[in-house]
Amino acid sequence: MSAEEGLPLKKILIGLVVLFLGVGIAVSLYVNEIVGSAIERGSTYALGVDTRVGFVRLRLLPADFRLRRLRIANPSGFDEPHFLKMGTAQIDVARETLLEDVVVVPLFTLDGIEVALEREGKQTNYGVILDNLSRFESGKPPAEGQPADAGSQKRFIVNRLVISDVTAHVEWSQVASDQSAMKVVI
Repeated sequence: MSAEEGLPLKKILIGLVVLFLGVGIAVSLYVNEIVGSAIERGSTYALGVDTRVGFVRLRLLPADFRLRRLRIANPSGFDEPHFLKMGTAQIDVARETLLEDVVVVPLFTLDGIEVALEREGKQTNYGVILDNLSRFESGKPPAEGQPADAGSQKRFIVNRLVISDVTAHVEWSQVASDQSAMKVVI
């Protein structure tokens, strides 16, 4: 092959390297938006109610995850605008265990949780959400010769769990809401 014939091949290879580097940089810049959007879409689909996230940060070095301002809407027909609000969530992971069967989580923190539990007639807001989640239960027995928990090989060890600033609003009767409303702060 002559030097002239090798020149276009070199240009193509350099172009591919630049393209892959560009895609890698773009993904690293937008990974937080991608993760936040995936959380919103997945949770909205699974719970059957709108879910919004204010901020997400996912990093591999150090291996950690941060989430702020999670809002899960109440099902229609209930008074409170939100079923659940959370200020912050933080998960730190021992990076070297990410690909292992046992993942070590040195710190898992939840802060600023506010939940509204309501009953409207014979229906509760959390019951509606749990009914939506039950769509994912297959009800199929495991295949012959396969253990019942074959899909759940990964386990997590949480060294420190911190849950703080929790408030629950409980309202069971619309007719007597002033008398039946209760606020519990933990």
